[in-house]
Amino acid sequence: MLGALRKYNWLFPVLILFSLALGTIGFYQYAILHGTTPDVLSSLYLSLQLFVLNSGGVDDPLPLILEITRFLAPAVTASGIFFVIWEPFYQNYLLFKIRFWKNHIVVVD
Repeated sequence: MLGALRKYNWLFPVLILFSLALGTIGFYQYAILHGTTPDVLSSLYLSLQLFVLNSGGVDDPLPLILEITRFLAPAVTASGIFFVIWEPFYQNYLLFKIRFWKNHIVVVD
């Protein structure tokens, strides 16, 4: 599983940047929609908070981009945590499985 994902190692940083961009645009639209002064840095800060499940205390109605980002950013965080935890456990599982192999010849080049 991880071997197939290693050739797509560019995907995780792209998803992070995509989530940040969508979140910034979404919070900027949210500020315009609710009649407050939009600020790009505040919108960027609020979109950074989405990665740790903090939605910034938003009220309805929400722009569609912000709704999508509110699910995408925590999903990117959760998948990153999963892969960081999965890698050492999977390596240990493979080493454990190799111990029980019998009647094989290992050729090293």
